Amino acid sequence: ATRPSSCTSGTMPATSSCGPRTSWKRLDPSRKTMRPVACWGMHPIIVLSLAAAAPNATPELSLHKFLQEEFRQERDDRIKFGGRGPDIRYSATLADLNDDGSEEALVYVTGNGMCGTGGCFLYVLTREGRGWRKVSAIPGTRAPIRLLDTRSRGWRDISVFVAGGGIIQSYDAQLKFDGRTYPTNPTVPPARHLKGTVSGRVLIGRNTEQRSLY
Repeated sequence: ATRPSSCTSGTMPATSSCGPRTSWKRLDPSRKTMRPVACWGMHPIIVLSLAAAAPNATPELSLHKFLQEEFRQERDDRIKFGGRGPDIRYSATLADLNDDGSEEALVYVTGNGMCGTGGCFLYVLTREGRGWRKVSAIPGTRAPIRLLDTRSRGWRDISVFVAGGGIIQSYDAQLKFDGRTYPTNPTVPPARHLKGTVSGRVLIGRNTEQRSLY
């Protein structure tokens, strides 16, 4: 889909896994530690789960490694046939979507081949061992991406912004978990058009900073 530099809560180190200008805040007030909420930018949202990572890797580092492996084949193919590797960037935030005490990851990915006229990819990932497992890959999404107060099948509903790609009037779409995944097309049912002011916490905003994948 650019970047602020101040911390919204707590103390931000000189550098972080999302870069030196990451916004930090406490997603869960009961936790004492601070986590980078997102790397700001206007792109599709992705909810992901982490796949194999080193035993002592932080969630942010293991997530970065998961994404590098996820897109490595596409990158290698482009380089193999004489092209440049895709300039893939992403914004990510962690939030416990199913109240199991473990945070899921929502990742908004942009770059060459990642976006269409309707927006970019949003991944939803969940923890699996020391890594992540992909729950959903949702194309054609835009920020803001919100965590809604409502739930479906034990998971929090999320909303994405829908615009472009033939959409005449932009709107926010509600995505409900069906027991296995979230809808992969925010423009048709079971995704639902939300009317009026949308309440919910913004997880990835239009100005959320992004990090380069490679």
